[in-house]
Amino acid sequence: MLRVLTFLPILALTACATERYEWNLAHQHLSPKVQKMPGADIREMTRLISDRSPTPILCMHYTGSRGPYADEVWVVAADSYTTEESRNGLFRLKKQNGTWRILSGGFGLSTSVIICDDG
Repeated sequence: MLRVLTFLPILALTACATERYEWNLAHQHLSPKVQKMPGADIREMTRLISDRSPTPILCMHYTGSRGPYADEVWVVAADSYTTEESRNGLFRLKKQNGTWRILSGGFGLSTSVIICDDG
């Protein structure tokens, strides 16, 4: 019985992450440069953030090939129905050795700094 009680919360979290992933794929805004990326990359990045953030992905944007954040994709996870900054997150992703990884990320992003387009 104890095993079942331990297993149920894990199953519920997995189901929520899977539903969030599917919703994000259908609704997230992709900047023009991210739209040109291979679908497998977009799905991998979406999976990473869907597993990490309870808020939906608002947008993904490519930083460009130059500068201190070269070749990163910045993902904004935010609830577009509220301006509650504690629920807004920014995640920096980069492909390393063929796999997308989260370099940094967290919540508390001000709505005034949300960028959803390639500069």
